[in-house]
Amino acid sequence: MRHILCTGFVVCGSFLSQAQASVLAIVDSGVDIKHEKLASSIWINPNDSTFDKVDNDGNGFVDDVYGWNFIENSSQVIDYKYGKLYDKTIERFFQVQDDALAGKASPEDIDWLKAAAKDPKIFKQIFTYGNYAHGTHVSGIGHGENSDTKILAVKLVPTENPLAGLAKEVQSAAEEGKSPNWLVKQLIKAGLSLFAKAQGIIFGTVAEYVGQQKADVANLSLGVGVVQARSLVTPLLKLASGGKEPSAADLEEFSIYFLQQLNKEQAVLFKKAPNTLFVFAAGNDGLSNDKFPAAPASIQNPNAISVAAVFSSGTIASFSNYGQNVDVAANGVAVLSSVPDNHYLRLSGTSQAAPYVAGVAAHLKDLNPALKPSEIKEIIMKTVDLKPALKDKVKAGGIINAERAYAAAAASVNASLKDAIASAKEQVTDIDRPLSDARAETNAVYVPWQAPFLF
Repeated sequence: MRHILCTGFVVCGSFLSQAQASVLAIVDSGVDIKHEKLASSIWINPNDSTFDKVDNDGNGFVDDVYGWNFIENSSQVIDYKYGKLYDKTIERFFQVQDDALAGKASPEDIDWLKAAAKDPKIFKQIFTYGNYAHGTHVSGIGHGENSDTKILAVKLVPTENPLAGLAKEVQSAAEEGKSPNWLVKQLIKAGLSLFAKAQGIIFGTVAEYVGQQKADVANLSLGVGVVQARSLVTPLLKLASGGKEPSAADLEEFSIYFLQQLNKEQAVLFKKAPNTLFVFAAGNDGLSNDKFPAAPASIQNPNAISVAAVFSSGTIASFSNYGQNVDVAANGVAVLSSVPDNHYLRLSGTSQAAPYVAGVAAHLKDLNPALKPSEIKEIIMKTVDLKPALKDKVKAGGIINAERAYAAAAASVNASLKDAIASAKEQVTDIDRPLSDARAETNAVYVPWQAPFLF
């Protein structure tokens, strides 16, 4: 929940003009621009605001009224046909998942959850709907209670599994007795095609667009972690060695190398959009990003902030990545937010923690438009609620405290950043959190549905 802090230094957020309102780019799987919670806060291109098939602002994107779909190269930032997938199965899956994370699910529910995740038909439904809903859910969190922030929709994640067609081709080829060389070539070809979009070219294009539209903050609840990297590297190593299972050492070496290369290529974000703060989800592998990098979350840059997920009590979520390459923590368990077609669901993941931080960052810009991305990051990092249990889990050592950050931003209008932060720390107390149910959190079960590119 986000609250607006009004002070004597600035006007309250609700009185900001549209020209002053911050812009939050949601780089994700699409945004439901018609959703009742979001419709009034969707960014509208001031120079190309009609669907007239004319590139009125001359930026190369025809009718980018609400943003751009970089997957299908179109102005359609969401495909509403996937709304038909929403049913009782979807509701039950995410409800049971939330109960499991809270340690409240029955053994029967856990069995159903695991079976559903293994059932090809149900998993495809959940996988596809999850992708369809992801960007809208993230947008609702980032938007929070502040109607001033404008949501710029940038679709970078495909709704359907991009590897599904390849898997069928490989299976058919194997049944037909085609050689391993053929399989290797198909896998390499698909891999290069797919990840070229996740590397410099597509990330650079996206960042250039985000920067062009003057987005103050961009949220990327997406990426590739070591678990996803292993799943992609394993078949390549296996087929290249004539069917032998790769050694643990080779698997780790190639996976980490691949992730390091992704981070290297994706760092183009900051060159193309130097005035934007990029907020990354840390990843949902439950591993240290210091040992196993996540891409793009492990990129170290003054204009980047990565976010781990915690339970409402403040302890690190069982699924969340962590480490000194992760900057700060925020609630990411059972977060209620918008999903397409005016529905609402509770979802969990670092995907849900990151946009909360992004939304806070956007409002800091509203409170003091002069703040640079690195200064917004500094405020967030230095106004956290410090938690001993998080000392080694995130660089800031604690959980974001929105009200304290807002107080610092407001005070920074007429004071140095150092003094503003010090004043805010004196004035705003830590957030009162419920007592931790250690047993429930220790026994939490997380069954991920996400695509390889969503956290």
